[in-house]
Amino acid sequence: MKIFNEENESKLVQFPNGKVNIVGARWLVRRILGTGAYGAVYEVQSVTNPLISGALKAESNSATDSILKLEVEVLKQLQSRKYTVRLLYSGKRETYSYMVMTLCGPDLLTVKNMKNLVTFSESTTLRIAVLSLYAIKQVLLRGTLRYCSVNTHKRNEQGRVDDLWSLMYMLIELRCNYLPWSKATREDRILYLKESIPDKQLLSNGKMEFYERILAHLRKLRYPDRPDYHYMYKLMVSPMIRKRYLFNEPYDWEVVSEGATQEESESMKKSSTSSPKSVSPIDVKPFNSIIPEDIPVAQEHAFDEGENDVPDIMKTSYHVYHRRQDRGQRASQDENNVPNEDLP
Repeated sequence: MKIFNEENESKLVQFPNGKVNIVGARWLVRRILGTGAYGAVYEVQSVTNPLISGALKAESNSATDSILKLEVEVLKQLQSRKYTVRLLYSGKRETYSYMVMTLCGPDLLTVKNMKNLVTFSESTTLRIAVLSLYAIKQVLLRGTLRYCSVNTHKRNEQGRVDDLWSLMYMLIELRCNYLPWSKATREDRILYLKESIPDKQLLSNGKMEFYERILAHLRKLRYPDRPDYHYMYKLMVSPMIRKRYLFNEPYDWEVVSEGATQEESESMKKSSTSSPKSVSPIDVKPFNSIIPEDIPVAQEHAFDEGENDVPDIMKTSYHVYHRRQDRGQRASQDENNVPNEDLP
């Protein structure tokens, strides 16, 4: 993990405030969004089309452990996938390199806090769960210390199951407003809590009925295993069918007023979905009744095996290459261990 210090700060790519800065004759720098080791992120606007905004990440060419080039290559590979930021442009100047990608909005935890919501409702959380499950079904991630899996903490190889641990930790926090390690800052302490706290205690608030069954499924999976996305999807959608939540009803942050209570939010949501078009799931196909056809990523078939899946880990070029390397190293070691009959 990189550490931000004074030496790194001196290498940051900085565009002075109050001046017009145009990068690559294409992007007008508006403001700085954040900084990290050797890198800074700016909000930019297209010079040719002011309606297009983006996030420009700039990195010093003198950085010894530059990762921007790798990020560009990864984003290029992900452009056909839904729920990934789009690479708008990339380039290199004399002293720095940069890329421009989709300008994203605030994360869900920030949205919840901005609206003064203690937790998200069950309906909102279930829909976030389904859409997030589809997203990580087709794109791998790692997660921050707060949400990453135990394997990630231990620097072990990460498989598809590790993404799902991150998803579950996120959902628990959004719904219950609680993670036992949310205030911990040391990684060893966070790892200890994640390993030692049993699932029943982690889910003690009991607001999401399917959590324990999904966590039990995740604990059975090994590194190369494919999670049963279809099984998890059905667990997430079943409460929506039984309680007649509609997938296209407003989310909590779309109906709540600043400072409103959660009860007021729920009341406003019910009134906004009380039109005759809001049919109940009785006597119709259950999944189709709550999920409109214009939301294909939430349909049941989207979670079938092979449907936009991340490639089988054991068949990726990375693992094929490293297996060959391992075999070559073992063969070399075997040759070195063969006794030389010419020696006395």
